[in-house]
Amino acid sequence: MSDHKQSRLILSRRSVLTGAAGVAGASLTSHFPMPALAQGAPYKVGFMLPYTGTFAKLGKFIDEGFRLYVEQKGGKLGGRAVTFLQVDDESKPESATDNMNRLVGREKVDVVVGTVHSGVAMAMAKVARDTNTMLVIPNAGANEATGPLCAPHIFRTSFSNWQTSFPMGKVVADAGHKNVVRSRPSRKASARRAAAARSSRSSTCPSRRSSSRPSSRASRASSPTRCSRSSPAAAR
Repeated sequence: MSDHKQSRLILSRRSVLTGAAGVAGASLTSHFPMPALAQGAPYKVGFMLPYTGTFAKLGKFIDEGFRLYVEQKGGKLGGRAVTFLQVDDESKPESATDNMNRLVGREKVDVVVGTVHSGVAMAMAKVARDTNTMLVIPNAGANEATGPLCAPHIFRTSFSNWQTSFPMGKVVADAGHKNVVRSRPSRKASARRAAAARSSRSSTCPSRRSSSRPSSRASRASSPTRCSRSSPAAAR
């Protein structure tokens, strides 16, 4: 790989990893002004990420990417010093609500960043909505987080499961392919991606439109609604 291409790859990766911090910093200075009494207090960022288990490396990348952005900004966001708190969500949805409440209720963080596992992210989004806490989702692809559960203070800096797969069906249909084999792990995220591809393929093929059966619950959920002030990568 040439030095030029390698430098572009590194820049692109850094841009993705620091996106969550950029959203938090921009929102702090514009849409989410802090009360006057809190202006001098440190800005508390809660990381709710997988630090152990299968997705630990992704959690580490997100954590380091956010810290890199803050370091590049002189250790501050919106003119305030930043402190970090970490919670290992272990990719366990059953513990997600308690972990989120710990950060929001006990630690009083200003923003929560997380996570990788979609099941955990769903619980985080519900608590964020109920408590009006800013949440930045840097990886989890659950459609509902920026669909039915969307809120002005919930941001997505990566993708939704629907977003990356819906165009695939149209490409397949336009190319005239009728039989598709898809190899995927047995996870809900993979099922949502497959449903999105199927729904777009059906919508572009007249013969399938007339004979297609009503979509499943997963297919209906795969087409998220818009939410005001969502990030550019929010489900569209």
